[in-house]
Amino acid sequence: MYLGIVFLQISIVVCTSNRSASLRRLLRSLETEVSPQSKNIEIVVVANGCEDDTAEVVNSFMEQLPLRLIVESLPGLSRARNVALTDTNGEAILWLDDDTEITQGLIASYVEALEKHPDVTYFAGRISSGFEGAPPSWVRFVVKKYPSTYSLLNMGTGERALNPNLNEFPFGANMLVRRDALSGFRFNEGLGRNQNADNLVGGEETELFKKLSAEGHVGVWVPDANVVHWMPPNRQTFQYFSAYQFAAGIIGVRLLGQKTTPFFWLLLPRYILSILIGRATFWPSLWVPALTELQRERGRVAEAKAALTIVKG
Repeated sequence: MYLGIVFLQISIVVCTSNRSASLRRLLRSLETEVSPQSKNIEIVVVANGCEDDTAEVVNSFMEQLPLRLIVESLPGLSRARNVALTDTNGEAILWLDDDTEITQGLIASYVEALEKHPDVTYFAGRISSGFEGAPPSWVRFVVKKYPSTYSLLNMGTGERALNPNLNEFPFGANMLVRRDALSGFRFNEGLGRNQNADNLVGGEETELFKKLSAEGHVGVWVPDANVVHWMPPNRQTFQYFSAYQFAAGIIGVRLLGQKTTPFFWLLLPRYILSILIGRATFWPSLWVPALTELQRERGRVAEAKAALTIVKG
């Protein structure tokens, strides 16, 4: 349990949707860091369109944690986050995904960073990998080469400033923001995950931090503020990886201004052949990059066509 003095009140916000088992694991890990008598920390769970036993899980921790539940029936992660913005009390908000598990010292590391950097607005914490069951061998290659597929974040062992020109921003699974900086800002409810399991188009936190950066706000990387991001078996499949990279192409156009690749169709045979041979020979270093480029380009093309349709309309 963290026994240091917390000078700034922190609201720990967890937005969840029908993942009560994962939520239970996270709340258990928070027990090691937060006392039920904590006066300067609150934990707020936003149940977003939940139809499982989320409320019962939260109630089972009421005596162990300074915890309360907010019920938001309308779906959407961005909406749930915006609800939390209006119904939390902390001077800083620590956002954690419901499928994470905190490691020892996370809260103390963030408190130290808040005190050390009074002019810094937002903080990015480390996100390490955890896989339920036995993942396919190719997943290890993905973790190394394309960590954002599983929302993993590692910017080194030393604390340093984040570079917005390199799109160095926190990931939603583990990020801390000073509340006063968010005055007038909200998460874009047109972006982000919702209850449609096939919708992997996120980007709402990236958009928010790009706007904050444009207003002169700065961020810091806090390497010792670490969470484990647990991936269930349904996110360890070829289909999930393919769908994620398609969504990444869409986000690249929407948020990063990426363009479609001229004459990409000329490269299609090479990419398709690489995917087929690589899959058949269990050679991820061949098929994973090929599938990544193919699906991201498909996403960029789909988003460009959608934008063109809107303009014509």
